[in-house]
This record gives sequence, structure tokens and C-alpha cells, in this order.
Amino acid sequence: MQPITVWYSRIIAIAAMLFGLSITSLASAASIYVSSFSEGLAKVCAIRVCSYIDKTGTMAITSQFEGESDFNGGLAAVGVNGKSGYIDKTGKMVIAPQFDNAEKFSEGLAAVLVNGKWSFIDKTGTMVLAQQSESTSEFSEGLAAVRVNGNWGFIDKAGTMVIRPQNYIAFSFSEGLARVRVNGRDGFINKTGKMVIAPQFSATRDFSDGLAAATEYAKYGFVDKTGTMVIRSQFNDAGDFREGLAAVQVNNEWGFIDKTGKMAIALQFDNAKNFSEGLAAVEVNGKWGFIDPQGQWVISPETLSKSMEKNVALAEQREAERRTQDRAKQQKEITAFRKTLSEGAETNCGPAIEVKGKLVKVAFAVANYGNEHWIRRDEIFPSGYGCRFLNGQYQPPQ
Repeated sequence: MQPITVWYSRIIAIAAMLFGLSITSLASAASIYVSSFSEGLAKVCAIRVCSYIDKTGTMAITSQFEGESDFNGGLAAVGVNGKSGYIDKTGKMVIAPQFDNAEKFSEGLAAVLVNGKWSFIDKTGTMVLAQQSESTSEFSEGLAAVRVNGNWGFIDKAGTMVIRPQNYIAFSFSEGLARVRVNGRDGFINKTGKMVIAPQFSATRDFSDGLAAATEYAKYGFVDKTGTMVIRSQFNDAGDFREGLAAVQVNNEWGFIDKTGKMAIALQFDNAKNFSEGLAAVEVNGKWGFIDPQGQWVISPETLSKSMEKNVALAEQREAERRTQDRAKQQKEITAFRKTLSEGAETNCGPAIEVKGKLVKVAFAVANYGNEHWIRRDEIFPSGYGCRFLNGQYQPPQ
């Protein structure tokens, strides 16, 4: 349950290291990641640095953290040196980073991961539901889906299992129904655990505004709570109805429909998110901004990009510092390995079969050049670095 921005940031950072590109150029190429507005703030991320803007596009919280969740209940989950904690709307850390992972608060509780198991804390950081589940959803409508021994059920806020675990994948309740996946097909259960819409769809979204996006084959439409398709399957992808509109994709363009299925905001965007608090995030030419229900820009891509300029520069600075620290740590580990190297140790070219002064003999088969080779100690590496010979000559990893 790691926030997507963390993985997004790592992918971009890895690409920078592999191809020698600057973080700024990658940020420009890959655009900015944004979330929907929640409690007046929207998360915007460039590489490893995430911040929050207000509805004018002004930076409200400039982050020092590795990744954040949306705000809910006045708090947002953030990452610091591999641990997760929570900040308030001033950016102050109010629950110290101590969890292996953390989700946003919902209905006063938040799921946190400790030693591979999920539990729930309250807003003081106190563990109130030590469920020790393998996975979990947030609380919604008084219940949370939890996975125990491979099966999913639902607990209430007292920690009581009110819908016993069964052999399906379960998601949060929304408007009295929760989607469940049975043998690769989606259906919906009610709060007694009864299946009220049979598993018949290849994919669905949650119910919102009385409708849920669903697909039986390749196209999405929208079903009502009887499972009847009331907006025919015609979209390549679809979001949730929020505030009377739903984002839909036709071919490679996104727009928004109303609850009759009529196109309310024309297909014109490269990507789009659900409406929330009167605004929807949309992407055009690799840049994100926010529109109102009439399709008019409220925060233009240019405004958002300008607001993020400092964050992109900060991201590049921090990434450079991190790479310097990583290289120093790596070199320290390599130096210690070489200093203590002895016979039988695993090197990047297999086991060391003899150590003699500044030379190390390793067992590594090289076609036409034998199975044993002498390598300089100051060019040997720990296992995992890779071993390469060219015309019988050892090529140290760079």
C-alpha cells in the first residue's frame, strides 16, 4: 500500500542515474504528478519532492519529505528516511516517522504498517486496532476491508470481524456497497456480506453518485445498484462520478460526461482525474492543471509549473546529495570488503579461491580462457556487481 508517488519518484530517479539525465529535464519530460483536492489542498510532486497547493495554485506547504498522501482529517502521511509519519496543514510533523508505511486518515483512523503487518492508529499516533492484518483498506462507512490468512473480510471500529473472511479480494464500502473480486470477476456485496451484484465484470470502480464504472469486455460503461448498465459501454477507461461528472477516455482523449451519458466537457485532455471540491486535475501536453465543471482553467498548467519551479530545483539538489551519499556509502562498503577479503568469500566473479597480497584468484568460467583468474584486489567487488571479461581481460564494474 505504498503511495504511488514514492514509486513514481524512484522510477524517475533511477532513469536519471541510468541515462545521465538531469532531474530537471526528467521532471519536464515526465511532467508533474498531481492529486485531486482534499480539504482545500492538492498534492503536487516532482521527482522525490512533493508539496501542496491551494486553489489559487499557490504553494501552501513546501515539502521536505519523500512522498505524501492526501490530507484527511487535517493530517497527511509523509515519508522521512524510509519511515512514515504525519504532518498537519502547516507542514509540522505531529506524528513522528516510525512506521514502515502509512495511509491517509479516514473516519479518524489510519492504517500503518509495522513489521509486515497492518494496524490502525488514531490522530495522536496511538495504536487503537492492532489487527495485524496482511493488507487493509481505509475505513469507509464504519468498516475496513482486511486480509487475514489470504482471505478478505471486514472489521468495524471496535476491531470486530463483522463480515467473515472469504476467498475474494475486497475493497472499501461506498454508498452501502463494496466491490469484491472473485476468480478474476468483480461484483458487489452489501454490509451483511450478501452478494447483491453477481461477479460478472472484468473490472469496476466504486459506486459514487449512485453509479459505478464497469466493463465486461474492453469498454467501460456505468451500472446502477441493480447491476444494470445504464450508460452503455463505450469508453476505453473511466473514473468515478463526482459532483455530477465522470472522467472518461475515448481513444487517447479524456473528457467528462454527466449522469445521462452526455459529454459535458469535450474530449481534449491527455489524462484526467475525478472532480473534487469543484475542481478536476487534467493533463495537456505533459503538464497538469485544474479545471472547473464548465471546463475552464482555474489553475492553468503554466501557473502550476511556475509554482513548482522551486520544488524541481530542490528535487535536483536533494537527488544530487542523495547520490553523493549513496556513492560514499557504497565505496565504504567496497573498501571494507576488500580489506577483509579471504578465501571462500563470494566476489563479483564468484568465490575467492586464493588471496595473495594485492591479488585474488577467483573461480569464474570464461570461454577459451579457463575457469580461474587472478584479479587485483583493488579491482574486485562484492557479489552482485557483475563480472565481465573482454578478450580474456577482466573489466572492473564502473
